[in-house]
Amino acid sequence: MKEKRLDSIYALPLMFVLAVIPLVTFVTVYHTDIGNNTWIAGTAFYDFFLYYKSQLLMLTGLILGIATAVSLLRGYHGNLYGKNSYYALIPVGIFALFSFVSAMVSEHRADALFGGYEQFEGLFVILCYVFCFVFAYIYVTDRKWLDLLLYTLLIGSLILSFTGAMQAFHLDYMTNKKMLPFLTMFLKNVPENFSISASFGEGVSYATLYNPNYVGTYVALVLPVTVALGLWGRKLIFRILAGISALFQIIMLFGAQSMTGLIGVAGGALVAILFLFADLRKNRRLLFGIGGVALLAIAGVLVGKPDLLRQFTQTTISSCNYTVSSIETSNDAFQILLDNGKRIEGRIAQGKGIHECTLYDTAGSPLPTAGTLAAGLTIPKEEYKGIAFFSDSKQFSEGDKTINYDILRISAGENYSWELLKRNDKLYYINGVGKLDTLRKVKSLGFEHRYDLATNRGYIWSRTLPLLQENMLLGKGADNFVYAFPNDDYVGKINCGFGSQTITKPHNMYMQIWVQDGMPACLAFLAIFVIFAIRTFRRCFKKGTLTYAQKIQIAVFCGSAGYMTAGIANDSTICVAPIFWCLLGTGMAVSCKNWKE
Repeated sequence: MKEKRLDSIYALPLMFVLAVIPLVTFVTVYHTDIGNNTWIAGTAFYDFFLYYKSQLLMLTGLILGIATAVSLLRGYHGNLYGKNSYYALIPVGIFALFSFVSAMVSEHRADALFGGYEQFEGLFVILCYVFCFVFAYIYVTDRKWLDLLLYTLLIGSLILSFTGAMQAFHLDYMTNKKMLPFLTMFLKNVPENFSISASFGEGVSYATLYNPNYVGTYVALVLPVTVALGLWGRKLIFRILAGISALFQIIMLFGAQSMTGLIGVAGGALVAILFLFADLRKNRRLLFGIGGVALLAIAGVLVGKPDLLRQFTQTTISSCNYTVSSIETSNDAFQILLDNGKRIEGRIAQGKGIHECTLYDTAGSPLPTAGTLAAGLTIPKEEYKGIAFFSDSKQFSEGDKTINYDILRISAGENYSWELLKRNDKLYYINGVGKLDTLRKVKSLGFEHRYDLATNRGYIWSRTLPLLQENMLLGKGADNFVYAFPNDDYVGKINCGFGSQTITKPHNMYMQIWVQDGMPACLAFLAIFVIFAIRTFRRCFKKGTLTYAQKIQIAVFCGSAGYMTAGIANDSTICVAPIFWCLLGTGMAVSCKNWKE
């Protein structure tokens, strides 16, 4: 019986995800109750890159879900009944199930379902990823479908990478005033003198992907496929376009200055070299040719612009300060734990002002002091070096009233300080957004004295690791990492240069999935990639002459490996993740059958 093939018009939603959605950028204002927390200000926020991508993805996911159901009911089974086809669908189903349940039991269900602050990667977006994978996996059954998706990706990457490459040369259309009416066309009321600026600085590539790090992840994922199309594409015009796109992607990567992206690209390149070495006699010309071009390119960069590579390692984020480990406040006292294990306790007698505090050591004995609060009160002992106390006053609003309070500032250096005030016989900390809160000791695990690892990701990971223990089965819900993370860790955040920033993601895709969707979802996600890796090595490693489909499968695997490598220090984002899921489903589909061409 002849296999029924689904008409290629059904590929349109996947093509839309691959080429159009990554390019969508419109200004909007959205409202969320996250502002009710003490560690963030406001309830209305601007978004330029994510909101409309999210809305379009949810709509596309609905279309794909309906299309999948209708197609199966009409008897179009594609790869579904192929040998071992269900192996890949089992972990995808587990991933979707635990993501769904975690979202439904989330304390912040609206964010978990529809997406939240600065992420917009809610459950319905995650289900769109799943439908992208499943639809591509089932219905990419011939060369026509494969070429449609790959060439669509190529066109999208050409436009996106051109935008990023131009930004590297200080030509950014999104900051051009003439583009403002188009970019704000969905904004009801445009504020007077409203403008869009490059928040990462002039000459830094972010394309339409929100963050330079996401540019690096995009290049790690898409570049291997682009190179494959340049080498083996059937039509000359697409091979030329692939070469141009690859060049723009490399320029964009250097413009993004993303070390995580560079590591991701290196990870994909190592996998590609492994396959080339599998048959060294046959591929030695290609291997040596690519290696020679790469060496010449690197040499040219080092000679022509020797400081360029330093951009990948330099950062504007200051190194972490370790003088103060934690501060805790209570009704009439505060306790400071120093990194060397020493404690300072400040006690305030009942009815006295905050400036009238006495300092004690761990044993409860009064500590000697030198100087004055006005100029800086210090403790003249070596083990307390670096700590100083200052008096100050500050106005603080309470409803319609503005009250002047006495302030005690605890300083651990020029850029590290915490301001306390006494109100209603209780000590409060004035945080970076001007709200009152208490100070507490926050759970941490690992990375002690290494918080500045990977541009201070060590600090974020140290606060995220304890959260993994709390989410062994179910997670906090999609886009709920911001609520799970101790954003009220004012001591740790100030020590590591995050100050009043709200930390919305762990900068590690696997921790992100674990905390939000649970450990089983994270393991299922890894299992999908492992299954694809096993299939690719079994089918394509040391197999002599490779077919076009096998070459594409290897390219997709290299891109996926680069994406997974970048995920060690980067997060899942709606700017890049949909492309990954589409390509992963496509690569898995190619691995199901022995295509002759």
